[in-house]
Amino acid sequence: KYNIYKYDDGKYKYYKQYIEYLPYQDDPIVFGMHENANITYQTQETNVMIETVLNIQPRDISNDDNIIVKSQDEIIDEIATDLLHSVPSKING
Repeated sequence: KYNIYKYDDGKYKYYKQYIEYLPYQDDPIVFGMHENANITYQTQETNVMIETVLNIQPRDISNDDNIIVKSQDEIIDEIATDLLHSVPSKING
């Protein structure tokens, strides 16, 4: 399915070009899994995304008992900050 080839001269640009040619996602078969594993993974990722969207939707909350209520922007900023800290730093090269 994939045309895997090798560069022999060891130059950086060839390795970079080779890496960019590789598929973005590996087939589950590479890991000895059934193709339905990919469907399960995509379903789980979709559920996480939908849950996140629902969690940041505005809600009608009264602030009668001096309860601190976060605005939608504060919630989104918190989630974005958490995501930013979970992403690995870029490798210079």
